[in-house]
Amino acid sequence: MSVKIYVDIGSNLYPKLLKEKALEINLINMHLRIEDQEYVCYDENLDFETFSKQFYKDLEEGKKVQTSLVNSGDYLEAFKKDV
Repeated sequence: MSVKIYVDIGSNLYPKLLKEKALEINLINMHLRIEDQEYVCYDENLDFETFSKQFYKDLEEGKKVQTSLVNSGDYLEAFKKDV
């Protein structure tokens, strides 16, 4: 019997870390919105350090920032890939 581990991105197990440690843990992304722009948290194509600095700058400037839990449909799609 094999075991697959799935965690949402709130676990702070960043894709870069997982690759460096060769950990086979499946990350489920969540989305956030700054003003009218939606972002996928920890997208592999996103420079996390730069994005984080901008995120906190936007908060300080009073921009409207919304976060949410991971969509259950995103979990389902991830599970379907392995079943």
